Parts: sequence; C-alpha cells; structure tokens
Amino acid sequence: MNTPSTDNPQLEEAKALTSRLMHMHYCDGNSKGITAFLAPQFSWLGTGEEQYITGQDSVDAFFQKLTGNIPPCRIWDEEYDALEPVPGLYIVTGRMWIATNPETKMFIKVHQRVTFVYQRMEEEFRCVHIHCSNPYQELVGDELFPEKTGRQSYHFVQERLTELEQQALQQNRQLEVVMSSIAGGLKISNDDDAYSYAFVSKEAAALFGYTVEEFLTVTGGTAVGAVYPPDLKRALADCAEAFRDGGLSYSTRYRVRCKDGSLKWIIDSGKKAQDAEGHWMVNSLYLDVTQSEEDSQRIREQSQLLTSIYDTVPCGIIRFIRRAGGEFELISLNQAALSLLGYKSMEEGLRDWHGGLLGSVLEEDQEMLRQTYFQLHRVGDRQDREYRVRWGDGSLHWLEGTNMVVGSTEDGDSIIQRTLIDITQRKILQQQLNQEQEMYRVAMESSADIMFEYLTDSDTFISYEPRPRQGVKRRELSGYSKLLSDKSFIHPEDAPAAMDNICNGCGESFEMRVVTPDSAPGYYQWHRISSRPIYHSGRLTRVVGTIRNIHAMKETLLENSTRLHMNQSALQAISGVYLSIFYVNLTGGPILRCASVPSPGGPPLPPHWQLLRGVIPAFARPSRRAGPPAGRPAL
Repeated sequence: MNTPSTDNPQLEEAKALTSRLMHMHYCDGNSKGITAFLAPQFSWLGTGEEQYITGQDSVDAFFQKLTGNIPPCRIWDEEYDALEPVPGLYIVTGRMWIATNPETKMFIKVHQRVTFVYQRMEEEFRCVHIHCSNPYQELVGDELFPEKTGRQSYHFVQERLTELEQQALQQNRQLEVVMSSIAGGLKISNDDDAYSYAFVSKEAAALFGYTVEEFLTVTGGTAVGAVYPPDLKRALADCAEAFRDGGLSYSTRYRVRCKDGSLKWIIDSGKKAQDAEGHWMVNSLYLDVTQSEEDSQRIREQSQLLTSIYDTVPCGIIRFIRRAGGEFELISLNQAALSLLGYKSMEEGLRDWHGGLLGSVLEEDQEMLRQTYFQLHRVGDRQDREYRVRWGDGSLHWLEGTNMVVGSTEDGDSIIQRTLIDITQRKILQQQLNQEQEMYRVAMESSADIMFEYLTDSDTFISYEPRPRQGVKRRELSGYSKLLSDKSFIHPEDAPAAMDNICNGCGESFEMRVVTPDSAPGYYQWHRISSRPIYHSGRLTRVVGTIRNIHAMKETLLENSTRLHMNQSALQAISGVYLSIFYVNLTGGPILRCASVPSPGGPPLPPHWQLLRGVIPAFARPSRRAGPPAGRPAL
C-alpha cells in the first residue's frame, strides 16, 4: 500500500520504484536488475551487522554475491511514504512484511523497514542510498541470509506444533491465532509492588530474544525488572495514575533491554482481574512498537531538519492561501524572506502583510504580482517574476520570485508558495553589459572592418558584418578548415596563410583573396586579416580578429604600378632612338638643361656634346618683333 502524501507524480513514481526494487530482490532474485537503478555514488546499509558498503564497484560485487543466495520470499502489507526535501532529491520510507516461501524449508518472517534515497538524473531516478533498518539478529558469521537460523526455526516450529496438537487443541489454536497476528506476547503479574510474574508466554519472552526461563532470570521474575531503568519512574507513574480511584485498566510505554543488547520499545497494557481463588492479578500484553517509535523519532528528526533548513536557507520562502473571494491569508515566511524584503523582525513583516504582498514591494510592481497569482490554477503551476522592493533605508533591491501552487485547503483554496532570491547584483551587471554591448554595436556599425571569431573545437568561423542602417549581420561557417581547400571560396595561393593564422592560431597579419557573399562567383577580392589567438588552460580555444576589404586599394596600387611600368618601358624604347634629350625655354631664355642618352651598350658621348650643357648664344631670348631672325627657321 502506498500512502498518498502528495499529488506530485514524481513522488508516486519514487514509491512505485521502491516497491519494484524490493520485489526484484526478495521475490525475483534479480540483483543485476537492481544495480541498473543505482547511482554512480551509492551507499548501502544492509540487514546484517557487517553489511555496510559504499562505492559503485563494491556494491556491484556484493550484489553479484547475492545472486542465488536469497531464498524466494513473499511480500505483503507494503506501506510507503515519500518526500522531496530539495528539488531533484526524493526520500522514500516504507515498511512491509517479508516471509520465506514454504518450499524453502525455512521460516523467516520480519516486519522490515527501508529507506531509499533517489536523485533525478537525466529525467530518470537513480538510487543513491538504501538503508534496511531492521538488522537480522539471526545472521550467523558471513551469511548473506539467515539460512541456518531460518532452518532451525523451521524445525523448532514443526516440533512445537506437534506438541501443541497433543494439548488442549481448541484453546491453543485460538491463542495461536491471536498471537500470530501481533508482534507481542502475554504475561500475568501479581498485584504487588514489583508486579512479579505469575506467567510469561514464550512469545513475550521471545519478543526480547529470550526463552521463558532466561527472561525470568534476567528480570528477576518481575515486570519492574524488565523495564529499562531510565524509563521505570515514568512507567510506574502511569500505572499508579491508571489504578487510582479503583481503576482497573492501564497502559504505559517503555523500553526493554533485549538479549542482544538492543533496546525495544513496547506498549505494556492490560487489566486487573481476580482469579478463581480471589487473588487480584494483572493480565497484560506486551506489544512491540519499536518500529512505530523509531518512525516517529525519524519523523520528528526530519521535521526538525526541515524546520532548520526552512529557517536557514539563503532564499526566502513565503507561503499563503488564495481564497476564492480574492483575499490572501499568510501561512508562514522564513527569516530569509524577511531579510530580502528589508524587515528587521517577524512582527514587523507580519504587520505589513496585505493583499498577498508585503508593503516593501514597489507600488508599480504590486499589481503585476497579484495578477500573477490568478494565473496559477493547479498544483504544480508556476510563474516566475522579477520585481523591486524598497527597504527602510531607502535602498532599492531586485528580487526574483518563483510562485507555485503547492497544495490546497479543505475548502479547495490554493496554497501558493513564493521563493525569493536577490538578483540586485545580477541586474546591475546586466545593465552594465547592455551598455557595453550597445557601445560595441555602435562601434561595429560605424566601422568598415568585419569582426570575426574562429572556434577551434567546433571548426566554426563566425563573422559580424556591419551594414549601413541595418545593424550587424552575423554569418556562421561550419567546417571552416575544410572550406579553405575550396578554390571557389578562397584563392588557392592564400589558403595556407589562412590555415596557419586563423585555424592554427599563428596570429600574424596577412592578406588573402576570397569570394564574398556579395560578389560574383570566381571574383576574388583582397582582404587584410588581423588576428589574435586566445588560450584557455594552455590550449588554443578561439581566434578573434578583424577583416578589412582592401580590394580598391589593391586595384589602385596595381594601376599605378602598371603606369610606372609603362613609363619605364617607354623611356627604354626612346633611349634606343635618340642620343640626347634637351629642353628649351622658348619664352624665357637659353637652353636650361639637356640629358645625353647613350645608346644601350654604346661608347660614351664625345666631348663636344658637353656643349649642349652650356649656354648657346644663338638661342638667345628672341625680340618681341614678329617672326624669327633672318636666315633661321622657326622652332
């Protein structure tokens, strides 16, 4: 039986998995199937005193040893509870009856208690801890299952059954039915100060691991002697109170020291009655309640733990009820919530609660939060919101709240829980980041350079290209190192330089010819690349840099170079025809200068050619009269 503790389907799944693992172990003998559900980090407390194992390898080896060593059993009266103390971690506690099948020729029956801890890993449950809390006191040596004791118990039961059949069968059968249905035994005490035993059933003595004779010896033959000394005063006080004013019935709870040294909690209850001789006797029942007491103690400890966590976690927790009429009733809030909302005490915060909010929430954000509540309808519905609060000192703080329906009241009203964390610093950093990104965006849009990054692990080239009045366009090329071998993308002569400096991170500036997305196929354009490698933990991870289109500059340089080459070629051609070239200023005076041009490979110029470097009177400044001097041709 699974005890319904929540509407959370994951908790129900955890309980179902626990039942499945118990059946796989005791009924199916499928140890290998169990290990498939174990987490890499796993610990296990088994039923034997030495059965304490941690670590995946040790656990796997031990479960392999269990294969074939666990006799077939049956399981009934399963009870499981589950809780989720933190997201993704699930604790399942349970108890069930386990007994060996008749064909095993053993008789082992235990009311076993278990604790399973699961962790959600990749959408699947993985068990990180198993604890079986009822140690088999009957385990002998290094047994994996109490086989020897089980067989001895089986033979002993068979012998006793034979003896009982020879006695008053009807009465003993009725008593056997009663005693087999409870974990306890009968006793009869005299009505004296020590409640001395008149009768102790074997079941009562066996409850503590003794025979009747051993039990009478250990207790001194009295009920008072059976009580664990620290509990005796309270037990006697309970009896005295019950028998006051002629009362006949009593009930008290205390511990008894067992033969193995452990303590067992029992309820000792009964009634006074007179026997056939008129003596007052106390007829009682010892009932083993160790399991329920330990469960109660565990629940109290878990409650204390959860309360401690609730009060000390760094995130704030507020829980309240949303009534059908629109009102909000505060259930609880922890100390962290008070601190995050700017309150100094619980009383101050409770006084300021109204309309589903504490008053420190900024007025402009209050309506937004209230509207959020009405978007939550079913258990598990969730809404995340960011809002601001103003502390008493005037400072402004940003909070992130997760609002979720976690249950409902008996009237059907939703129970909402809001979890708070402070995101003020994150908001400040986000604003700074946004400003920096805006600066980068403006800088990129106003620049003619293209920024790029190359991711070495994924061989991906990403460029950020500014477009006038269009922002920055992002392009991504996968398998970039392979693209460098494609001549329709990059000029073959430039591919090695691109591979060295971009893909291999050499980081030198270089020029390359590529076909851009905006150019015609096969039309290479010159670009200058400046890059810088980035290392992480000594390993090249990225290369970043800029790309500048220099194709127009290259064409201009090529055109100028071509003209210069043509001029040089013309000069060389002229030098093969003329001996010298001189320049005459026809308007201002004599020959200014001349240059002799020797023929290629010829002898030096004769001395009389040096006259051309001087002043020749015949070419003196002409008069302003019309026409040249007589007998001279016009130049």
